[in-house]
Amino acid sequence: MSLNGHFSLKTETVLEDGLSCFDFSKKICTTSKWYRGDLHAHTRLSDGHNSLEQAVALIEQQQLDFIFLTEHNTSHTFLPVSEKALFVPGIEITTELGHFNVHGPRRPLKLQAAGFTSKSLIEEGLALGEAGHIAINHALMRPWHWQYRQLPLARIHSLEICCDPTWPTSGEATEIALSALTALWNSGRRIYGVGGSDCHLRADERNPKATEPSIYGDPATFVYCDGGLSGGTLLQGLRRGRVYIERRCNLKFCINRGEQYPGSDVGAQTLRYTISVGDRQRQYYAEFVADGKTISRISLNDRPMVQDVDMRRYRWLRVDIRRENGDFEGLINPVFSGEHTCFASPSIHTWGQLAEVIPAAAAAF
Repeated sequence: MSLNGHFSLKTETVLEDGLSCFDFSKKICTTSKWYRGDLHAHTRLSDGHNSLEQAVALIEQQQLDFIFLTEHNTSHTFLPVSEKALFVPGIEITTELGHFNVHGPRRPLKLQAAGFTSKSLIEEGLALGEAGHIAINHALMRPWHWQYRQLPLARIHSLEICCDPTWPTSGEATEIALSALTALWNSGRRIYGVGGSDCHLRADERNPKATEPSIYGDPATFVYCDGGLSGGTLLQGLRRGRVYIERRCNLKFCINRGEQYPGSDVGAQTLRYTISVGDRQRQYYAEFVADGKTISRISLNDRPMVQDVDMRRYRWLRVDIRRENGDFEGLINPVFSGEHTCFASPSIHTWGQLAEVIPAAAAAF
């Protein structure tokens, strides 16, 4: 089966348990660089409105380099083979206590082994993700917010801070998620921010009160892949925090002329951020946040702007990209001054402890 000559449902060998034998080492590009993709997406296999063929066409139109199709408690046995995008295995573990994505599972979710409780299903999903990457989905977006207070934070890698920005409450939930990340980093816990379109809709549909479509790749999550693009290099980049998020501003940046990356330990040196945006239709600014406090703001345009930060004064530094009205546009994950003792012995260990330190105004949302 083909679609415009680019799409085939033919896959590699299928194992007896029904899981596609996905080759995580196979590279479709050998260049070390930032790759643009989506970590959270649906088709009709679960509750999405697009067939697999329609999804592939839309994903290719969005010019994504990779995508994880994350269906609810199930996975695609046959992943598409495309000349334009890498389709990587994923599952959205879905319970009454919250949802999380397992990126890169090596086997299917065994619902029989998970039993009939949310807690047992969460534990089965966490075990499934030990070799991959785990991100808590729409973590602070009610009514789908995370509620399993016993979750060990050491077993997760990321929070989905921006989930389908066309949903009515997405903007508020994103700000709360940013405050949760601030609390985590201040406690010494290295968990990174990622995005996910959580796309369920066809291109001609809209969320309630939305003026723009909910589409694959909005927001996009960029991952720096050493040695080229493969399932394995994607998972490695995600776990290392070499990640940034944007909606559509065409963000470009480097740290110390490309010698440092988000997620890195940079020590007590001075960092030089060089940042630009390619979108000329809107106005943007970069907000530099260190140890939870905004230390500077710079306006952005298509000319590279420079900001120096002395890391001798801070434990961590992230950069938020915002539109002129303050709306969230993107996030450059933090670098760390790793000699601080908090990173060796984090003070927050469970989701319940995190909930206690998120600002009261945010927790009340």
